[in-house]
Amino acid sequence: MSLELHSAERILHQLRSSNDIRVIPYHCLLSDLNGMDDYDFLQRLQKSFNIRVARDAADARPTAQREFGLYLAGYWYHMTAIAGTWFFSDPVKDLDISILRDNMLNPVLGIEDSAQPGKRLDYIDGDQHLQMLSELVDAGRYEAAIALFAPSIERLKSIAELGRSMPAFSCAIQTESDRFVHLS
Repeated sequence: MSLELHSAERILHQLRSSNDIRVIPYHCLLSDLNGMDDYDFLQRLQKSFNIRVARDAADARPTAQREFGLYLAGYWYHMTAIAGTWFFSDPVKDLDISILRDNMLNPVLGIEDSAQPGKRLDYIDGDQHLQMLSELVDAGRYEAAIALFAPSIERLKSIAELGRSMPAFSCAIQTESDRFVHLS
């Protein structure tokens, strides 16, 4: 069952009323690289991210905030946002989805409305194994895939307590009753 939440007050109530919830990120699927080849795309990303080739999907999996996994041209990469590419003082701008939008999706790929999945960008439930992301890219359905790290429950609570809204496709929460709540 899916329930759309639009107010910070309702999000805060959901977070406070559940002892056993799990935050699930969304992963991004890119249909194209905005006319760049793989090399040029990686070069442009190095302005905002430290990038290393990963051994496999498990090595590329983000394990902390500001870490991302990138699957491109048959290779997994582990990316870490370079200090100064996010805003500590703004808890929404400090979310991984915001860092990705501000440092890759908009300036590098020219995707201005990343809140709307469409022709060039799709989102997939972060509960999916990273292997599924690579399979979608290898099958030619997408050019690249980006795995994100889920924000902490504490982060969600702090944003809600400030009366702020979560960006679209930032995460979903799964409650103890297996109900999914999409935060937007």
